[in-house]
Amino acid sequence: MAFTFDVLSFTKLKAAVKTALAAKVQENILKGLPAGYKKEHVSVVLKAGSVIAEVTITPLAGSTAAALSSSIDTTKHTSMKADVLAGVKAVPDIESAVADGKMLKDLTVTGPAPAVITVAASTTAKAKAKVASASGAPACTKMSAVLALAGGSLMALVK
Repeated sequence: MAFTFDVLSFTKLKAAVKTALAAKVQENILKGLPAGYKKEHVSVVLKAGSVIAEVTITPLAGSTAAALSSSIDTTKHTSMKADVLAGVKAVPDIESAVADGKMLKDLTVTGPAPAVITVAASTTAKAKAKVASASGAPACTKMSAVLALAGGSLMALVK
């Protein structure tokens, strides 16, 4: 899942603000996930393009990417975006990352709903599954079940 913050400038993000912003995104994504998910299940990578937060969620043991994806319906996704936006606006010194000519009060967040893509890996022990989202997000190479909500695509890699 990717969230784009339109009035923020990636190049203006100070290290402390970057860390706090990623933590707020993680915290607010966790609020919208089913019970049992913890910080170690959700990772956030910030990228340029205004500011884009790419979120990767690892399903709970015994769960699947498809089950997790189905729990994030349109209503839940909209709620997550609202929670993430409110959290980001509360980040200390976030104003320092506002793009020239823009105002924090105008900050919005956008991001498409996730879609599941399942890829079966080769039976060869050394083979690795490589998947990239349609948006050109970086390739994933994990063999275990992973839910990568990146670049607007939901990717599942399975053995």
